[in-house]
Amino acid sequence: MSVRLCLSRYLFSSVLFTLAGMLLNASTVHAGTVFSIPATSCAAINPNQARRLEWRKEGVISRDESQSLWVMCPLIRESGENADGDAFAYFSAAVSIFRDASAAQDASVRCILREWVEDQETQRSDVNVSFATGDLQTLSWFALRPAQPGYSIYNLACRLDHDTGVSAIHTESHTTSSSSLRDALP
Repeated sequence: MSVRLCLSRYLFSSVLFTLAGMLLNASTVHAGTVFSIPATSCAAINPNQARRLEWRKEGVISRDESQSLWVMCPLIRESGENADGDAFAYFSAAVSIFRDASAAQDASVRCILREWVEDQETQRSDVNVSFATGDLQTLSWFALRPAQPGYSIYNLACRLDHDTGVSAIHTESHTTSSSSLRDALP
């Protein structure tokens, strides 16, 4: 197949998918924007700990038998207005944590959601949970009000025991206190 034919098909497909996306977007309610982020985007808090984490198709998992390891995960937040001109005044986030089925004993996880404005922490929420072998849990934070909606950022730090991992992160920027992310979670 010629390069010109491949390029033509690619451009046609790109235009078609872009138009389809625009039509679908035009028919949706613009209350919020939900992002799903793979946990493989999380990073160890230092290079030494990175060597004791394992990145898999299902996420990142701690393989250190002697100590808990911290991972830092980016959170995506829209900071403007939706198509109707309403400000994204609320933020919600959820993280899926799993315990490897081959793990010998129960474990615990601590996750800290933080909002930052420059170098100042403006919000913080800690969650501690225990996990049984093979367990999957979703930790969530709903309808947080950003300190400076157009300027602040959020991140998530999780302390993982041996054979415990993060599989997915979901965030939503929304205009009202109701969250479609809350409705979507199990």
